[in-house]
Amino acid sequence: MNNLCFTAFDVETANSRMHSICSIGVVVIKYGKLVFREKFLVQPPNNEYSHWNIKVHGITPDLTENSPSFSDIWDSIRNFFEDQLVVAHNISFDRSALEQTLNYYQIEIPKFLDDCTYRLTGLKLNEACSIYGIDLKHHDALSDALGCANLYLKIANNEAPDFKKLEKKQDQIHREQVFHDRISKENCIPNYDRVIKQTPFFKKNAVISGVFKNYTRNELAKLLCSLGCKIQSNVNKSTTYLVAGLEFGPRKYENAKSIGIRIISESELELLLQNDLADTSEFHTGCCLGNQLQGLKILVSGVFQHFSRDEIKRVIEQHGGKNVSSVSGNTDFLVAGENMGPAKREKAESLGVKIISEEEFLEMIKQ
Repeated sequence: MNNLCFTAFDVETANSRMHSICSIGVVVIKYGKLVFREKFLVQPPNNEYSHWNIKVHGITPDLTENSPSFSDIWDSIRNFFEDQLVVAHNISFDRSALEQTLNYYQIEIPKFLDDCTYRLTGLKLNEACSIYGIDLKHHDALSDALGCANLYLKIANNEAPDFKKLEKKQDQIHREQVFHDRISKENCIPNYDRVIKQTPFFKKNAVISGVFKNYTRNELAKLLCSLGCKIQSNVNKSTTYLVAGLEFGPRKYENAKSIGIRIISESELELLLQNDLADTSEFHTGCCLGNQLQGLKILVSGVFQHFSRDEIKRVIEQHGGKNVSSVSGNTDFLVAGENMGPAKREKAESLGVKIISEEEFLEMIKQ
């Protein structure tokens, strides 16, 4: 179709936060021809990376240490999105990451139509590119955007795929067997009589989707089952939670959003479990879940991605720490969220108080 005009794009994120874009690839097609292609390395907020995300795309903090922020490069690509047809493979993820990043920098979100090559093929990008004979370096933002663009053109031109080319590499097979394993039935149905403590997961339903850093899918299902949670294979109106890892199913994610189901990440689940256990009838507000913060004076400031300030303060007390209301020379840590008051940050820096992020706080209490 020589009259086809669209923008294809792909993003890579630095950590579990959707606004942590660290690379974006943009490809522009005008009347069936490639007219623009570019990859941008961008510094995510605080240049913070998750080890697991680095394993996926290979981008490290040192590579973006001197890179511009997303807000710095947006003006150069905005026109490729505004009022255009925009295509991605798993558009629900890439569009959500784009919009949440723009929200983070308080930039107006452009209006555009979208389409999704995942919805059109039902295959992973590397599989779809394989059967259409498209070269791909998977998880490189520009290569993925080019692969998506070429895939969209071939589908629009009604080119026939060669399904004989759909052969999985050994590392992909191993990854699917170990981390993307099929959840066994015995890990799906809880025995309510054996559940010791009734948490908010008790007699609720959850769907597990994607690949996780610290668990196989069966291990995660078994953990939730032990708390009285039934594991479902598909999202529906009876579902309470969608536990979403990396490479989560886009259809499940879209269904969960449309129904209004709570979507939680692996790190959010881990901290949620600790918080929620403290709310059960067998625990009291002074219950100690650990001594990792014993004797430390900690100030909490700003807005956080997954939790309220009161929830984080409660976790501090449950792990032996003491909440303080202002920065002083006796303060050990400042847990900093978004939009934290600049005066507090400046005073903490002048006094040599260590400033840590929400993710770093979570790592502290997990040790």
